[in-house]
Amino acid sequence: MKFEARLGAGGVACAALAVLAIGCGGEGPSVGQGDGVVCSQCQVAGGETSDFGQLPEPTPCGESEALEPITEAEARELGFGESLDLFTRSVTIPLAWEPLAVGDSGPPVTGYAAASEVSLTTRIASVEHLVYTLAGCGDDRLLVHVDASFRDTSGALSIDGQLRSTVGRKPVAEADGRLDLTTANGSLRVSPPDSYRAAVGYFVLAVNYWPSATRGFTRIEMVEAGTERDDILRGYWPLQGRFPVDSCQPQDLPADPDEVLAVLGDRSAIAVRNELAELLETKQPAPATWSSGVQTSVTATLGDPSEVCRAKTGISYAVPLDVTSADARVRIAGSARAYAGVNADGGLDEAWVEIHDDVNLPVEEFPSKVGISGVDFAGLPQARWYTELHLVARGNSGPRGQVTVEGITSEGFVVQGPVEELTWPLE
Repeated sequence: MKFEARLGAGGVACAALAVLAIGCGGEGPSVGQGDGVVCSQCQVAGGETSDFGQLPEPTPCGESEALEPITEAEARELGFGESLDLFTRSVTIPLAWEPLAVGDSGPPVTGYAAASEVSLTTRIASVEHLVYTLAGCGDDRLLVHVDASFRDTSGALSIDGQLRSTVGRKPVAEADGRLDLTTANGSLRVSPPDSYRAAVGYFVLAVNYWPSATRGFTRIEMVEAGTERDDILRGYWPLQGRFPVDSCQPQDLPADPDEVLAVLGDRSAIAVRNELAELLETKQPAPATWSSGVQTSVTATLGDPSEVCRAKTGISYAVPLDVTSADARVRIAGSARAYAGVNADGGLDEAWVEIHDDVNLPVEEFPSKVGISGVDFAGLPQARWYTELHLVARGNSGPRGQVTVEGITSEGFVVQGPVEELTWPLE
């Protein structure tokens, strides 16, 4: 599950309470003022696997996987030393908790501070050598079992358990597991929904390793006892956390805008932005069409990149975006999120920029707060909008841009189909 870079309204409110050392989410023990079981109503989990529901049929290569226990020394002799070095570490990292409202409705979590730190210690417990008996299925790997100790330094939650990681010979890894919530202690308190006859609780923990960085996320999950392996689960996810606290996803690494990155074909984010700006100059003003059929033209400009995050296949970043139409109905200026990736030859094969605003606004505020005017809302009280530029597009859709306005009913539902839309090619 993806994590947003911002805490959101609930997180901000709890962060203010954290300054006063008050437990978020309602009544409960103050942060650090309790050392009991985090979930006293949870049953002991039946294992730490995350394989819920019906599993897909194994592939021939999957059926040919074979695991053989080996020692860490033997694994190092096989050339896995750089990977194994990642797992033994002890770090203290800023931690942010955020309430969730996923799945069934249940009571809020109490007894934690939204802003804290995590003390995380991991070490190798055991190693298995994973090989394929079928030719052509891939290189051998290791299945590493990792002992983990997670401590919220505010005293909200402490838990120990085991994670698993499948690694090759590169110095990057991810270890994850679903730990039994009944073994967690601290001031944090979580209870299952009242509708559950009985509940099983899990503490999901994922840790991403690089030689000089440790990042990760965690989440509390509860399911109704007896449904753990049903195809359709009754679930309740009331809280998630991430570490450290920055604009990048836990699986990505922050980078400087002028940092030359191999994942970009030895470019920087600034160099990518310059390529895209030059591409836009050759295509603009672009002929555009409103959904009503009225013609106009559009010009978009990109500012300087910031908040650069290095992913496995490219980068995401923030960039100022201005979109204007010749008929003056569009005057958008805001901070966009963007992505760029390259192909095997180092050329850009995907690049997009977007602003997705999920806030429902009164329709009378659209011209002043959004910069979109002349829309017939047909009596709808609210609306939301987004804009996208696909500058280097995969598939058959081609480079293009759009501004879309969606209507919201008085009950808060999105009207099917856009109320108004402006589209233009960038070929």
